[in-house]
Amino acid sequence: MCKVFQWNARSPITNKADLSHFLSKQQQLPELICVQETYLKSHHSSQLMGYNIERTDRKNGQGGGVATLIRDGLHYTRLENLTSLKYVAIKVTMEKYDITVVNVYDPPTNHVDENSYRKLFQSFNRNAIILSDFNAHGTIFGAKASEINKRGRLLEELLGAHNMVPLNTGTGTYMKHSGTLSCLDIAMTTANLARVTNWNVRKESLGSDHLVVEMAIAHQRPSSAGTK
Repeated sequence: MCKVFQWNARSPITNKADLSHFLSKQQQLPELICVQETYLKSHHSSQLMGYNIERTDRKNGQGGGVATLIRDGLHYTRLENLTSLKYVAIKVTMEKYDITVVNVYDPPTNHVDENSYRKLFQSFNRNAIILSDFNAHGTIFGAKASEINKRGRLLEELLGAHNMVPLNTGTGTYMKHSGTLSCLDIAMTTANLARVTNWNVRKESLGSDHLVVEMAIAHQRPSSAGTK
């Protein structure tokens, strides 16, 4: 079983101690940790014992950035980014097959670059999982009808066009100031991987206003390699 955590940290520099303590309590360490909103700049160092780190930092403005932490010993290749979106994409060699894991964050203040969204799905729709905070609201992810926005509608269209499905069950992942939960942290995967992946929202936030999301991917080979 390959375990993957998704977490919008709102600065792992501030919350690193919480993350380290959380990991020390796990019976099985995750193979991958996909972190959004790292707030890291090029002059910041980032290390976590037992993990390699691949980063994409936000060059202009505050906030943003993503980092994917890969457990030592896991073979992977970083893939090229051909869009304007800030993401880290890696191809990971598992026991019986390879998967591509894309970790992406798009700030709510950004203009929605539809061409980049479409290019992202065109590039990663075979044995792929896209873990994201697009600041998108769609009913398919658990949003209310009154919350739907352009990003949510675009993602729903692209999921259908590329035979991909959301793993989200409607459980909230982002804690609003009002105390209610919203479904901002989205996991999307090719249909074949969806059949061997369990998705679950943890109770821990580790100092952020987003809860940790946990996925478990079975080592058994998916029944189909997906569509292109």
